[in-house]
Amino acid sequence: MPSSVTTPTTATRPATPGPGPMTEERLFMTEERLLAFFDACSAGDPDAIAAFFTADAVYLGSRGPADDGVVFEGREAVRAGMAAFLGGYADASYRDVDVRVGGSWGLATWTFHGTPHGGVPSSYRGVDVLAFEGDLIRRKDAFRKERSEPAGGDGSGSVGGDGSGPGVRPR
Repeated sequence: MPSSVTTPTTATRPATPGPGPMTEERLFMTEERLLAFFDACSAGDPDAIAAFFTADAVYLGSRGPADDGVVFEGREAVRAGMAAFLGGYADASYRDVDVRVGGSWGLATWTFHGTPHGGVPSSYRGVDVLAFEGDLIRRKDAFRKERSEPAGGDGSGSVGGDGSGPGVRPR
């Protein structure tokens, strides 16, 4: 699907990610470029999304069978994973995105909104912890809030009978 997001290309940035002169413009990720990454995600363009990652990137999804969630290793695996995730939605977007970049590390908070094919709209909040190599994402570790009914089901958030704390239900 064509993207309405333009991946930045300049005289100092190769048209495709990879080797190229590490000029001052390419030395660091910027908040503007990180916001452009989330624009690519909202546009649903897996190729544009993948262009923001290093060839050997690691993306740790917020959900999955292991402690680290689903792990995608390499730019092509990230592209395929994002294509599969976004392909499950009739519409999907990241809103209320707030980013911070400090050297080779970054943090992004966001709210994902989406309607699964044949489903009802939903949303959840999340945070990404990111590591950068130059102006590309080397590692993305995603976390998200999960909604659940407070203990007791009365909306009070009272401590469960097992003393497990507010909003925690014993299994």
